[in-house]
Amino acid sequence: MVCAGKGTKYLPEYHSPTPETVWCYYGFSEEQVRRGAFNAKMFNSFIDGTKSAIEMAAVANATGLTPGRAGLRFPPAGANDLPRVCRPREVGGELEHSGTVEVVSSLHRDGSAVAHDLRWGVYVTFKAG
Repeated sequence: MVCAGKGTKYLPEYHSPTPETVWCYYGFSEEQVRRGAFNAKMFNSFIDGTKSAIEMAAVANATGLTPGRAGLRFPPAGANDLPRVCRPREVGGELEHSGTVEVVSSLHRDGSAVAHDLRWGVYVTFKAG
C-alpha cells in the first residue's frame, strides 16, 4: 500500500478560524446559527483540519502506515488525480514516502473546485506489479 486517506474541503487559510469566527466559512447566517443546535468547536475542527488529522492518526495506528514528518499537506486531488498525486516525490508524486497517510483537498489553492473530488470519501493507492 502506498497511501491511505480521505478527501475534505481544505485551504491553508482554514487554519485561522476559531469557534467564534468559524461560521463565515460555512455560509451560515447569524439567524441560522442562533436557531440551530450547532457546535462551534466541532464545526471548527472540521474546517481547520483537526478532525482529518485525528482520523489519519487512527488509520496510521491501525495499519502501521507512517505519516510524513511534516504532517498532512492536503494536496488538491480528485479521484482521477490519485495515482499521480498520492505516490512518493521520488517518482513524481506529492508524498514524502510510500506507506503513508494523506488527506486530499477538494479545492485547488486558488479556491476553485477540484474535478471529481473526494470530499467525504476515502481512498487507498497501491503499487501494482
